[in-house]
Amino acid sequence: MIFTVKLYLIFITLIIPTLLLGRTIELFNTDGTQNIKAYQRYIPKRGSIPGKNSEILKNGDILKMPDGREFRFEGLLGRGMRTYVYRAIQTAPLDEVTNTPIALKIPLTSSKLTLASMSSYTETIQQVFNHGINTVKIIHTPATKITPYIAIELLPQTLPLTSAISVASKKGNNSAEYKALLKFAKETAHLTKVGDTHIEQLVFDEVKKEYVLLDGENFVRKYTGSPLTKNEPNILTGEYSLLSTGRSVYIPVSEEEEQLITDIENTIEKERLKIKDQNWNHLQSLKQTMKNPPPTTSFDEYYKTLQELELYGELPSFEEIPHLFSFEKKPTSEQLYNLLRFKNGVIPSNRSISEIYKKIPKDETFLKFYDLYLSKFEESIEINSEGNLEVNKVITHELKMAKAEIIKKLLRDKRAILKLQDGDKLLDKISAPNLLTICLRHILKTLQL
Repeated sequence: MIFTVKLYLIFITLIIPTLLLGRTIELFNTDGTQNIKAYQRYIPKRGSIPGKNSEILKNGDILKMPDGREFRFEGLLGRGMRTYVYRAIQTAPLDEVTNTPIALKIPLTSSKLTLASMSSYTETIQQVFNHGINTVKIIHTPATKITPYIAIELLPQTLPLTSAISVASKKGNNSAEYKALLKFAKETAHLTKVGDTHIEQLVFDEVKKEYVLLDGENFVRKYTGSPLTKNEPNILTGEYSLLSTGRSVYIPVSEEEEQLITDIENTIEKERLKIKDQNWNHLQSLKQTMKNPPPTTSFDEYYKTLQELELYGELPSFEEIPHLFSFEKKPTSEQLYNLLRFKNGVIPSNRSISEIYKKIPKDETFLKFYDLYLSKFEESIEINSEGNLEVNKVITHELKMAKAEIIKKLLRDKRAILKLQDGDKLLDKISAPNLLTICLRHILKTLQL
């Protein structure tokens, strides 16, 4: 009898609260890296069906983060190419608890590209905000080296852009939705592109009566005012804009919507006429400084010029920047990496790589540069060949060999301080001079089969 009572008390005090409050799940290790076993158990891979031993997150589950914060899972808000976004409420520490729902962004995979995308999200939001676009507010980002999660403001009442356009066109040009859209067009007329944006990423905040950007990649392009280009793109209409999904541009479903789109484009054109000459003259001045910097120009000033050229989409290829190494102060690998990163994921030419290798310090950032681009390439391959195990085996092997060639270049100096596993074995095995090019061509050929 006493034993039965004890079991009953244990059930009441331990089991029932667990069932009510949900499980406590640690998806990440203390350094911010993914807890692989927990991820395999609770987070399904893109396009996959959970296996026998896997479980999906359930409402009430507590997600314990490496910085001590805890969040109660309340459902899936969405899933992108690289991240999941959950609806959640923070439950710890107590002094931060507000019971206000937030959006919790976590990485979909542990690929280098995904982790780079996570760590740059805050930078992206800030950069876009600095260019006059309303954005969601970042609530928390952990101080770990790798960014395991981001807690973001969850707007309580929003309209998707397509719904807002429909409402605005029906209510007319005096409605809050209509006026706010023209205001957004006016304030962003100086921009031609925000990276990786599409029609689902701009919403109308029904409380503040303004349009808010939810996401985007970390590059922005400014209007050049070029007399050589008849119509430069804008971030609201046309291909790869906020009113599109890639090349599929939003098609108005009524005359009223068509008039609204026309009003947007007229607003942008009117604003651009005001800054056309100013922007074009400034761009020419930047190009002149890049080619022939004044004698008093410091390296930091020159680097800032290159960053500005990138904003206009006019940053030349690496080998065409004439004075990058002519200053007493030399660029760091991180600065060179950032300049190359501005190319938005395009694997550079062999000539560029050759020039980089001759001049760049042989440190971990050089490997980081190659790793980032290869992992981007690897991720796109994974998407295109999903489910084809034989293709994936070939690709994985070829990518490893390509990466090994990079390591070989870095280890030619036997005194290199890089600590890479099996580095000497790789040196002994690899002899092909253009292995990277050969591997990439082979991969592309394989995918076409």
